[in-house]
Amino acid sequence: MIFRNALLDKKKSFFQLILQNRKWVVLMVSLISIVYFPLATVVNILRITERVSVYGLQTEYAQYKILNAVSAWIGFRSYAVVISAALGFIIALQGFRYLTDSRMMDFMGSLPYKKSRVFRNVYMNGIVIYIVPWMIGAFLSLIIAALFKAANQAMLLDVIYGIIVNFMIFMFVYSVTVLACEMTGRTIIAAAVSVLMLAIEPVLEMFFDFYTALYFKTYYYSSIDLVRNGVNPLMRYANALYSVRWNDWAMTFKDVHGNMDLLIFPLVLCLVFSVLATVLALVCNQKRREEMAGSAFAFPIVRSIAKPILTVVASLAVTVIISSLYSNTLSVYTTIISVIGIIIAGIIVSVLLEIIMEMNVHAGRQHLWQMGIAIVVSVAIYSVFRFDLMGYDSYIPEADEIESFAFFSEGNSSLSDYYVSSGDGVYDMNADYWSISNYYEEHMYLTDVEDLIPVVKQSQAYMNANPENYMQAGFDFTVIYRLKNGKTIYRTIVLDPDVDTALLDNIMGSDEYHESSYVFFSNDQIADANTVQLTFQNGFINRTEIGADLYEEFISNYRKDLVGYNYSLVTSENVVGSVDVTLTLGNGSGVSTMISSYEIYPTYTNTLGFLEEIGLYHENYISSEYIRSLSFSIYNETGYVSDYYEITDDDRIDEIAPYLKSTYASLYYKMDQDADDYIEISVSADMTEEDGEKSYYDGVVELDLSKISYEDFLELVRE
Repeated sequence: MIFRNALLDKKKSFFQLILQNRKWVVLMVSLISIVYFPLATVVNILRITERVSVYGLQTEYAQYKILNAVSAWIGFRSYAVVISAALGFIIALQGFRYLTDSRMMDFMGSLPYKKSRVFRNVYMNGIVIYIVPWMIGAFLSLIIAALFKAANQAMLLDVIYGIIVNFMIFMFVYSVTVLACEMTGRTIIAAAVSVLMLAIEPVLEMFFDFYTALYFKTYYYSSIDLVRNGVNPLMRYANALYSVRWNDWAMTFKDVHGNMDLLIFPLVLCLVFSVLATVLALVCNQKRREEMAGSAFAFPIVRSIAKPILTVVASLAVTVIISSLYSNTLSVYTTIISVIGIIIAGIIVSVLLEIIMEMNVHAGRQHLWQMGIAIVVSVAIYSVFRFDLMGYDSYIPEADEIESFAFFSEGNSSLSDYYVSSGDGVYDMNADYWSISNYYEEHMYLTDVEDLIPVVKQSQAYMNANPENYMQAGFDFTVIYRLKNGKTIYRTIVLDPDVDTALLDNIMGSDEYHESSYVFFSNDQIADANTVQLTFQNGFINRTEIGADLYEEFISNYRKDLVGYNYSLVTSENVVGSVDVTLTLGNGSGVSTMISSYEIYPTYTNTLGFLEEIGLYHENYISSEYIRSLSFSIYNETGYVSDYYEITDDDRIDEIAPYLKSTYASLYYKMDQDADDYIEISVSADMTEEDGEKSYYDGVVELDLSKISYEDFLELVRE
């Protein structure tokens, strides 16, 4: 009624219409802006200030932390975009709810106003309702930060960019929701269609990832590719945020501009889709009939598209449930159950959607052809993945198509301990090495394609020979193909036990492989470090020495030994320990560390000699005098414990201890696969350090098969 009276009063101004018809929305946005920006700013500043007082942080570092905290809340990298997206959704539904009222539509049809004018007024009202309070809240927050000396010129630029980013995200969601309102006749249906249009791409990607992981044996999930680079602006924005530096304490113009550049393309997509959705909404506004208010859809074609899509998604979701009930999703039985489930789900969902759309329980029998199409499409999609009709698991690029490749095993990667952290434990998400796969993608460029392809072919054939969907026993490797056309393709393979080791030796024994598999700190990094620490560890003992000269000598010897590193070495020898190199950077509370790990094999004579010379090396055997108790769990071929023994007698411990070694030295590439049983050995021991302090060890160790056979050790335990 208020909206109707406002339309009749031609003297009413633009903002009077807003205040009369949309007061609660204005109040909601204003409260959110005031609570989110100023209040959050004050809370963060007080929180950091308290930490400065309690922990005695240096003033300069504390100021950087305050700037970073405020920027994270009100700048362009904040999570305020979630609020902006939600407001765009709500404001659009509230503003265009008149399209769902048949009496209001009849009344408006009798007025001397063009549809386009009403559309324009309501559309612009929604934008003003959002942007005015949002800008006030953001700049009020900046003023508060300045009063606490927590703002600078870069912060001002950050806030301006933040307003732009949030506005573009708002416009994208707002425009798409307005389009959904124009295409439908009920608010609940408009909300559902809006969510469908906003989420259809990530939902399809989710199903694609699930199906490829479920049915394709060579599928590899790249942890760096958290969100694919599709055309959805929200997903593009989320992906770009992973490249934004989250621990830049010193807010500078260079930092702000550099990070903002990463978001340009998602914002351009927001603009393009906002304009496109607005134009389509205006066209729908001109084409829709007033009598469609209150109906599910204003245009039959929208129903014909939305209903089958929802039915297909729901039908395929059933296979997700079925796959969780059966271990082998590739069996004939599971396949039949999945197809039946798709058909039943398609029928039920299609009927329910029709009833909901028409608000009539008898409407479920209508539009059966849409149901049929949805079921056929669902079964077809399932079949493509289930029977690998795309040839995913057999795909290998031609040799002349590959520019370079990466070949690595995450389970045996020396990079697992390589990272950078700040003094407060914040990891540098902008570093190339925050993900093992990302590091190799960025740094490993191998060119021995002729040796790679036979290895991959034989391994894929070995994997595909397994009729079930779980991996074959063996050692898994990730292959990253960089094609000459610019594409990057990930695959996981399990090495065939009968693979030609000479081919693998050529790949893993090359200088290209060695230089990209290990991180060697540069001279500048060593020179800039406050301390350079070498720590040798083998599971029982940790020994540490400090000195930049020690690192240089260690690396010199390690490079000499690394020449002998290849596949034959890692499958025949066990590591005797590792050396962690830790670089400490910065000062005071702003200390950060860089850590890299280097495993040591028994054939690394130069490195071992150096470690013994400086007193770091220690054998990975524990003296029986320190062992308090031994316990043995013996597993049979079914995976269940067949026998359990606990030994506390000192004489028996003296007899058994020489055959036990640290699990740190366990072989990744060599397993006792011929044994009928598997022994898990738990050790409880008191360790005495060289400085006289005692420590307690309680963990699992490994049987040294080089000193005793499995059968002989089993007999020794059972005596």
